[in-house]
Amino acid sequence: MADVRKIVELYLDTENMKQVTADNFDVRDKMVLYRGTNVLFCVHLRLGDGITYFQPDASSLWNFRVDNVFTPDSPDLVVSDNDQFNVPSDWGSLDITGGKVCWRTATNTTQLAEALGSDESQTMYAELWMKPPVDDAVLVCHWEITVHNKATNYGDSSDLVYSTSNIINWVDGDCVLYFPDGSVAQRWSK
Repeated sequence: MADVRKIVELYLDTENMKQVTADNFDVRDKMVLYRGTNVLFCVHLRLGDGITYFQPDASSLWNFRVDNVFTPDSPDLVVSDNDQFNVPSDWGSLDITGGKVCWRTATNTTQLAEALGSDESQTMYAELWMKPPVDDAVLVCHWEITVHNKATNYGDSSDLVYSTSNIINWVDGDCVLYFPDGSVAQRWSK
């Protein structure tokens, strides 16, 4: 089967904790994710100068999280644990100690669906964490994102009801609206 993940290439300024462009300028628009999609993040971790790459220890553990609140007891809405990080076949430029990491993320969680409710989108916050072998976990970067809800669901359409009646029709150049019993409700002429 073909890989249907959306690929997102990001540049993160680890010193200033923000998303930047490839040329090290601040991004104008927030990163966008859609609920119910699979994403492969290919990320360049750079220092503030935009040239020097952050150099993590090769045996560090990684974690990516998305949430919409800043309370510690709130469950995170999207999580990618270490086993979703740095799969060699995911990115040809992968170089962990050279500051190029990647990870897989699935946004089909119940928690995200409940948080979005019927909202079209919400501003949320993404965080990339790293745990070096002998130190506590450190926040590598934190940035705002926009998460869009989905309006449809893939699947069975058997619950749809299709009307086979002609409740509105053109008759002799007039537009005619009919009642369910077939009698004329309204007629519009040019």
